[in-house]
Amino acid sequence: MNFKNAITALDFSTMDDSVIRYIRYWNSLFQLEKVYFMHIIKDLSHPKSVELEFHKIFHPDSPLDEKLRHEMSQHVERLMPKTPDLETTYEVHEGSPVEKMLHWADVKNIDLVVFGRKKVSEGSGLTPRRMAHRLDTNILFVPEKTKEPIRRVVVPLDYSEHSLRALETALALQKRIPGLKIEGLHVIEMMPVDHYPANTAYQHYAKLMKEANEKAYLKMTEDKGIEEGTVEKVFVENTPHTVPKALNDHLRANPCDLVIIGAKGHSALRNFFFGSTTERFIDLYDESPVLIIR
Repeated sequence: MNFKNAITALDFSTMDDSVIRYIRYWNSLFQLEKVYFMHIIKDLSHPKSVELEFHKIFHPDSPLDEKLRHEMSQHVERLMPKTPDLETTYEVHEGSPVEKMLHWADVKNIDLVVFGRKKVSEGSGLTPRRMAHRLDTNILFVPEKTKEPIRRVVVPLDYSEHSLRALETALALQKRIPGLKIEGLHVIEMMPVDHYPANTAYQHYAKLMKEANEKAYLKMTEDKGIEEGTVEKVFVENTPHTVPKALNDHLRANPCDLVIIGAKGHSALRNFFFGSTTERFIDLYDESPVLIIR
């Protein structure tokens, strides 16, 4: 997996520091060719920020978009000094944040879009679920106070081609980060215990499901030529939770540095854990960066 052209969304909040530092780290791993640092404002004529409104009043000869571009470039270059191998540009666009991001990701042939992931949304419209649902490219969500380096990656697996692409991305990352640990996580979908006639029936069904998943995992590693010990396999049951809740609970109890999940392009993530499951997981989980691979 190669990432060459990226859009990094900035909003002039404290979140930007985490996003800039992480794209700097990502560039050290994948040697990006171009990064567009982009800010989208709904209305340049009537900005909601008091500071920007004052600028329009007291500096009418200085266009607001130029001021924002200048501030953005200063902030980025303070945390991510220029290098000869990476081209960076700074853009300010007016309009709906979601629609503009979709437009420019398509126009500029983008293969990675990077967003900050806030604990509390400030109403910009760029919610993780909404962007995952609409964007037809790879997406990286970076939570507040994210730290690098990456030492442990978790890849949720359902053995579809889309989740296998996510695993291949993790393996490519492993070649760039010596000693990186990869966990292949599969949630065994169980019915609630009270649906079984006896506890022994539940245990028997759970045993059969685990054996089936062991075979599926073995076939996957053989088909893909993955050496034994390269990926740690982990099976968890979803009972008494839904699959996204089971994923969320496992990851919070067993922290990692990055989650990589696969999704079918332009499908609202339909093929990963039956679609809405992934979107719900993205809503729930905000502890470490999440990379969606298409």
